[in-house]
Amino acid sequence: MKYNHRGYKKLSALREKIAFVALALVMGGASQVSAQTVTLDSNSTLEDYLRFAAKNNPATLSAGYRYESAHAGVSAAGALPNPRISYSHFLESVETRVGPQRRKLSISQTIPWFGSLGAQGVAAEANAEALNATRSDIWNNIEVKIRHLYFEIYFQNQLAEIIAEHLSLLGALESVGQRKYSVGQISQSKLLSLQMERARLADEEITVGENINRLSAGLNATLNRPLSETIYLNTTPDTIDVLDTEQNLRIKLMNQNPLLSRANSLHEMAKAKESWAGKRSLPSFTFGFDYIDIDEAVMPGVTESGKDAYAVRIGMSLPLWFGKNSSRTRSARAFKEAARESVVKVERELDQRLSELRFEVKEALRKSKLYKSSLIPLARQSMFLIKKSFETGDVDFRHLIDSQRELLDYQSQYHRQIANYNQYLARLNALLGKSSIDEDWSALEK
Repeated sequence: MKYNHRGYKKLSALREKIAFVALALVMGGASQVSAQTVTLDSNSTLEDYLRFAAKNNPATLSAGYRYESAHAGVSAAGALPNPRISYSHFLESVETRVGPQRRKLSISQTIPWFGSLGAQGVAAEANAEALNATRSDIWNNIEVKIRHLYFEIYFQNQLAEIIAEHLSLLGALESVGQRKYSVGQISQSKLLSLQMERARLADEEITVGENINRLSAGLNATLNRPLSETIYLNTTPDTIDVLDTEQNLRIKLMNQNPLLSRANSLHEMAKAKESWAGKRSLPSFTFGFDYIDIDEAVMPGVTESGKDAYAVRIGMSLPLWFGKNSSRTRSARAFKEAARESVVKVERELDQRLSELRFEVKEALRKSKLYKSSLIPLARQSMFLIKKSFETGDVDFRHLIDSQRELLDYQSQYHRQIANYNQYLARLNALLGKSSIDEDWSALEK
């Protein structure tokens, strides 16, 4: 975003014109906005959780208040300093031809060098924009965290269902194994290996349940609500390829990423401060008006006896301390160069991160398709055949357990990749400055 003095003055004038209208709108709509609440229940979706967090997460609210504070101070930054008024009472009257001076009232206004106020206003505006970009980045990170936890809970729930299914199958196989052991068809060691496998899966089921509780508590903490609240999974994970071309993704990155927007705003602020530092080395002017109250002259018959006096004043500062002024200018210039280099650094880092995330998203989607369309069907078929062979006595328990482990691993890996895809996609969208609540942000603010 470009900042200039003319644009700032135009913006300030527009704000003044709409001030009363805006106040009326705020007062009239305050009850409607405050009445908009986000509640969570058993039908809540992931988008509902995000809206709830936007309205209740302390980090988001704190960043919003910091932006509002900076934005409210923009007009003051580019305004004239307050005028000065003074009153003097002469303890001993100063005698003049027309009478004694009793008291004096003075008013003055200091005006900085031309363009100084505009530069201050531009710097304040750029600083507010940087804080707004920081707020967006904070929210994007919170959204990524919520989506990550949500889909991690999804994965753990799917894993729990898979383990429960395999435990049921192992229970049935154990019954078959006990019958065979009772008639001497298998050894006790093979039956024990089946029972150990079932115990291992039962222990893993407990671990998965604890993970769900842990992840749910983390998500509730991010939502700023009691940790024991239930998380409902009513949103189906994405399983389709939604990636744009690399060129289009980079265009979005350069135009929308909040970290880059923040770096650009800080650079604009630094340029405005450099301009301001240079103008502070130039004189400022003070214009004043004096009123002197004069009593009647002691001697009678004096022409214009008791006539009050008036005076106008003009003054200017003398920036004589050249070393101080030069040092201030050099400091501002160095700050501007540092901000410019920060923009370049952020661009390079974002480019690298974009390439990494694009790869991760594509890789997770590719693997999920591989497991779903190839590996899981093959593992099911293999387990079915081995189970048939086990029933006829052609293979032992070890082959059956190995085939079941393989199927369990493929099923869990499939849902792991689905969760990964949605988590990496959330990070990619955050990198591109894309949020699901951008359009409704103002309505969600307190």
